[in-house]
Amino acid sequence: LATMSTIGSGHEPSYDACYLGATGGLGLSWRSDSRQYQVLFTDEAGQSFDSPTVTEDMVATEMVAADQVFYAFIKSSFDHDFDDIASATGGRLFNLGDADDMEEDLSEMFAEECW
Repeated sequence: LATMSTIGSGHEPSYDACYLGATGGLGLSWRSDSRQYQVLFTDEAGQSFDSPTVTEDMVATEMVAADQVFYAFIKSSFDHDFDDIASATGGRLFNLGDADDMEEDLSEMFAEECW
């Protein structure tokens, strides 16, 4: 985490990535007994470059259907872009901050399942 930066350029199709992760479009495989999580790190608003455009509601619906939990590290100004997904899946939004804070948040996030 210490080497991550929120400074740069480019566009992040965050809705598309989460949607594809829930529908199998990314080619991810999960053990049958695993708990599925998607963790998003972004410094941009929720957006889609697919046609038709993927929306926050579509992502939430597919993640619930896939029994996935959504966590995101985002700038607080974009809470409204991801809050419905986190709420629907039992996940949570975290502040995209410094490495130490995010590492602590990650530890808290997976404490019950992984340690």
